[in-house]
Amino acid sequence: MKDLLRLRDWQLFNYLIGNGDGHAKNLSLLYDASSGLPRLAPFYDLVCVELFARIGAGRFDRSMAFWVGERSTPEEIRRRDWEAMAGAMGISGRATLDRLSELAGALPVHARAARATFAERWGDNQVYDRFEEVVADRCQWVEKNTLS
Repeated sequence: MKDLLRLRDWQLFNYLIGNGDGHAKNLSLLYDASSGLPRLAPFYDLVCVELFARIGAGRFDRSMAFWVGERSTPEEIRRRDWEAMAGAMGISGRATLDRLSELAGALPVHARAARATFAERWGDNQVYDRFEEVVADRCQWVEKNTLS
């Protein structure tokens, strides 16, 4: 169940940061030598693809690689779609919506911290502001249009 919840959180995170490129190829399994059972490996390739579109670095398909309920376009995904996804996974729809709300509240703070860390290490750049803006905008949109 722990890995199932991590997989759900991976999808929520990808959605909130604007990563429509979260394909199954971006997931890996590790096998425990003692049990022989697979576990999800640490996540990777978590990219804010939405940022590239916002800064004019090209046109990207904004659709989610894994559908949420019956939808893949971020602005069309609503509460019932998250509940349907959770139901298909055999987990609680209410807990999924609560987790979406929790992440939507926390991610803008983390984006701000990541922006500051990057600026300190690599020098400041306006694109960092845009990254923080994308994450904040998406999280606010979800709170307003999906969770209310």
